[in-house]
Amino acid sequence: DETTLDAAVDALRFLGDRNRLRILRSLAQAEKCVLDLIDELQLPQPLVSYHLRKLREAGLVATRRRAQWIFYSLDPAGWGALV
Repeated sequence: DETTLDAAVDALRFLGDRNRLRILRSLAQAEKCVLDLIDELQLPQPLVSYHLRKLREAGLVATRRRAQWIFYSLDPAGWGALV
């Protein structure tokens, strides 16, 4: 129906950002902290943090805190809901 189609269009638009896809590709390989992503992707910290926040809000990325560090990984439940 049209509602499902609109949701699919919104999801594809959201995932169409190059930097978000680069972050997701990196997280598909292993859990990482922001510093790992900054070094690997050669992006500024505010941009990486912005996209990680958006991906968390969308339910596609999960976090795990260890002392002062936050580690990011793909959230299987979020991906299942998206698909």
